[in-house]
Amino acid sequence: MNNIINIEDINLASALLAATAPIAKRAEIIITDRGERKVFYFTDTLETREMIRKWKDPDFVKNNPEDPFALVKAAFDCRRGILSGLSRFRKIACIRSRDGEKVALIPENCPEEDKMEIMGRLNS
Repeated sequence: MNNIINIEDINLASALLAATAPIAKRAEIIITDRGERKVFYFTDTLETREMIRKWKDPDFVKNNPEDPFALVKAAFDCRRGILSGLSRFRKIACIRSRDGEKVALIPENCPEEDKMEIMGRLNS
């Protein structure tokens, strides 16, 4: 039987699955006194090791834009960047009039008197 590679990075595990890396056994959630660890098990093949090497190479995406695995890695890198910046996004409430004909977009930090005026116009 082949050896097993343990992966705890869910993004890498997802990329390996998308690239059809062979699964060695069912994933597990290991609970310890320090919290939960999600572990994914892949069969140790040359192809799987090569994909892991590519994933860990900080210049892989930049140097290999034509490689499909680079596109997958770039997508996860972008996702990570978007998620890290979500707290800086402006929140806007979208409120529909009673009759459903009008919509008001009200920024989170809108002064109360402006909100009241907008709401009054929305349902007039």
